Amino acid sequence: MQTFQCSSCSREIKPAAQCPHCGAHQPQWAGHLAEVERSIAEMKAREAAIAAEQRQIAAKMQAALFQRDILAHAGEERLKQATRPRRVLRRRPGRRPPTATTGASPRVPRQGAAPPGPEDPPPPTPPSAARWLNADNPEHPPEASSREVQNIPLGLGALLLAVAAVVFAAVATSSMDALSRLGILLVATVLLLLAPPVLARRGLTSTAETISAVGLLLVPLAGYALWTVDLIGGGGASGALFAGVIFAVTAAVGFGYALFTGLRAPRFATVLAAQPVLPLLAYDRVSGPAGWAMVLTVVAVIDLWLARSPVTVERPARQDVPGGTFPPSAPPPRRPTEDGRPTDAG
Repeated sequence: MQTFQCSSCSREIKPAAQCPHCGAHQPQWAGHLAEVERSIAEMKAREAAIAAEQRQIAAKMQAALFQRDILAHAGEERLKQATRPRRVLRRRPGRRPPTATTGASPRVPRQGAAPPGPEDPPPPTPPSAARWLNADNPEHPPEASSREVQNIPLGLGALLLAVAAVVFAAVATSSMDALSRLGILLVATVLLLLAPPVLARRGLTSTAETISAVGLLLVPLAGYALWTVDLIGGGGASGALFAGVIFAVTAAVGFGYALFTGLRAPRFATVLAAQPVLPLLAYDRVSGPAGWAMVLTVVAVIDLWLARSPVTVERPARQDVPGGTFPPSAPPPRRPTEDGRPTDAG
């Protein structure tokens, strides 16, 4: 930092308005302050000029990068066109290019005669007439039939209904008592078991199978709701014994329902519901490996009987239900005529 000499006491002092020793006024301090302010103004102007120059350089750099990208892309396109295989049209052997026929002899003698060949190529074969597509035996059958695609949303809907029924039977205890829940489940069970025969008469067999499966699932859920009633569950009966009775009732309902409607879902429900009946009934009386081996052997024998019983035998849905009109048997396959038009076999 620049120092001054006091004009009064002649001492070296730092820039200040007054001398710290004698207190005399220092006139050179104002000139030094003005000089510093001019230096600051010059530096600010220089800084603004440098910033403007920097912006110009950045704009030029962006333009140069853009031009470089355009040139590089053009070079890649030319390289692709140069390496692309060319198609060469070759003339068929034995055919010469057409020449003007003036009737005069050629001026330049030919070196040799070309091998004899057909003057014109054979005419192309006319396109075959339009033919009818045979829907009964397509050339490329679809991956899934319409019935299989229809069964997907039906299965998902049945799964959602089953989950909703289980949640209602197991969780809905805070807003209603056990008797109200039991009554709702019984009414829903009866309605769901009455609907499938009506749907089967109208040809909606898949929907009838789905609803019957959900209805038979509600039978053991209604039994569970019955167990939660204080008069039943608190009467001293064993839980395993009561569960075995409920599954036996479910199997009996499914067996009778399968014989009455001829649907497939009740038959499978009967077989599944019959499996835990005997182990649950013998749970409180059998102990030890020998006893359980005997119980499981009896279950296996029952399964063998079910395999040959009317429960598992395939039979069509009942057609003698009152008011039921079933569609006739499938028509015979259609045979195409000479022009490909399908016609009935009869």
